[in-house]
Amino acid sequence: MAHAFTETLERELKLGAGPRFKLPFLPGQPIEPRLFVSTYYDTRGYRLAAARVTLRHRVQKRRGLWQLKLPQEDGRLELELPGRANDIPAEIRDLVQAYVRGDELLPIAALRTRRIGTRVHDLSREIAEVVHDTVSVLDGRRTLRSFTELEIELIDGDRRDLRRLEQVLRSAGAGDGEKRPKVFQALDIPVPAEPEAPPDPAAPPTEHLRFMLERQYRAILAHDPGTRLGRDPEDLHQMRVATRRVRALLRAGRPLADLSQWGEVRLELAWLGDVLEIGRAHV
Repeated sequence: MAHAFTETLERELKLGAGPRFKLPFLPGQPIEPRLFVSTYYDTRGYRLAAARVTLRHRVQKRRGLWQLKLPQEDGRLELELPGRANDIPAEIRDLVQAYVRGDELLPIAALRTRRIGTRVHDLSREIAEVVHDTVSVLDGRRTLRSFTELEIELIDGDRRDLRRLEQVLRSAGAGDGEKRPKVFQALDIPVPAEPEAPPDPAAPPTEHLRFMLERQYRAILAHDPGTRLGRDPEDLHQMRVATRRVRALLRAGRPLADLSQWGEVRLELAWLGDVLEIGRAHV
């Protein structure tokens, strides 16, 4: 499927700053101060948040923009599409199907952000954008609470540039930031737990089977959006591998546990494997 997304690989670091913090001088160009309102969407059970996926509609200067952020190994892939509020584009609904699993997507939080910052550069390249956000959690026109946040987002810089800018901001009074994304802070919900560690080697075989099934299931979910997007054949390959491994684990696990209720799942996995094989043939 062809998508008209604007794509950006987001590599960033967040820091904390008190109400009296002021951005230090940084070589580059100050950005135009921005004011925007972001409405975040998720299911009632926060299925997107649990997968570290962000979906929001942002309005700035009366222009509406849908933004979807998907976790990647080296950052987050940010996809953007223009559009009206309350009308989630079909292209975005398609990419989050595996996470949502048929649940309704609803507005869960609204945040107003006032942003200042600097586009940092050296003689030959733009290194990063450093911004200082003042964020208000909204209930209609009422402000429930506010918080501030510093963010360094790499442009053409690398990890060394990121750490160097971090030290400059810390020297100016910045501290450790809130580890949760803005919407988690607004809702006051915890960041999803990291995947479980492998069970002890002496644990019952059924625990090892459950752990391996869970790991492959997570891999299928992680590579589903990229497979649908079609931007990187590696997503399709990894999703095929995870699907094959789940099928193999279910076959191997028959002597260990009662898997009779998994018959329909095995049929769906066989169908998924066929679809992915067809996709591979067309890459």
